[in-house]
Amino acid sequence: MHNFGLLGHGNDTAHWIPKKVCGPLEGLHISSVSCGPSHTAVVTSAGQLFTFGDGVFGALGHGDRQSTNVAREVSSLRGLRTVLAACGAWHTVAIVEVVDSLNSATSCKLFTWGDGNKGQLGHADRETRLIPAYVESLRKLSFCQVACGYDFTAALSTSGQVYTMGSNAFGQLGNP
Repeated sequence: MHNFGLLGHGNDTAHWIPKKVCGPLEGLHISSVSCGPSHTAVVTSAGQLFTFGDGVFGALGHGDRQSTNVAREVSSLRGLRTVLAACGAWHTVAIVEVVDSLNSATSCKLFTWGDGNKGQLGHADRETRLIPAYVESLRKLSFCQVACGYDFTAALSTSGQVYTMGSNAFGQLGNP
């Protein structure tokens, strides 16, 4: 079974018994993990984001379409604190703490990357993005939760509002 290295063990071998992920994650305290069908995202308690698996649509956020079978930090977010990440089929979403340069206030913003063919990245286009891109249309909001379906995204703002984007083929966006 070819799994694109999404288990993070440095190979493409399937494992029927749980096995600890080592390598770059060794010694780090992990706060959350998200799995898509072909890739995995891991957030550390220090706010680092690591991804591994199939990179064909840029879902890993490493600036290319390469797959990796070991955890690799998303370097474009280095120095920022990732709070949470979610994996769709071919896209990834992260909630990242951002400091406002005008008033030094911190808020949690949405960054998306990977396949945008159904609008699931929220950038008002259908372009693929190979590195995390700030969702400008939601700039006035702060987020606390995010989840991805196959080709759609749902995000919960800190004020309790749900925002959805992407395919609505089965009504999954909740919009009439």
